[in-house]
Amino acid sequence: MPMDANGNLLFDKRDSKQFAKTGTHEDLHTAGQKHDSKATLASPPDNLMRVGGPGTKMTPEQRTESIKLIEQQQPKTR
Repeated sequence: MPMDANGNLLFDKRDSKQFAKTGTHEDLHTAGQKHDSKATLASPPDNLMRVGGPGTKMTPEQRTESIKLIEQQQPKTR
């Protein structure tokens, strides 16, 4: 994605689908998903967490893993 002289991304509305897929992929990294998890490695090529151009799909195992990872990151309440 192109950047301006200050390093800011120059967003083109025509790329909004790709931008959304990449953003979702990166959000899942923040939640703890990895490219080399067992579920990702066993997934089809159009999987959202695959290396390279992210796909659009997640497996049920990845969804379950994402929920668990997010729950683990929540502060403990008394």
